[in-house]
Amino acid sequence: MSKSVLVIDTPESCIQCPLLNGSDECVMQDEDANFNADSLDDLMHGCPLKPLPEPYKK
Repeated sequence: MSKSVLVIDTPESCIQCPLLNGSDECVMQDEDANFNADSLDDLMHGCPLKPLPEPYKK
């Protein structure tokens, strides 16, 4: 199976993230992670977004 990468500007916080839905749930994390997070800060600890290595940054 082929692989894909979604490249976005890394948000400084969850509230600025385009992957946060209207219910303040991260669409990239599972239902348990969203349910068990007491705050967006808790949710950010399990964030699947990872910075690109230096040569790829512009």
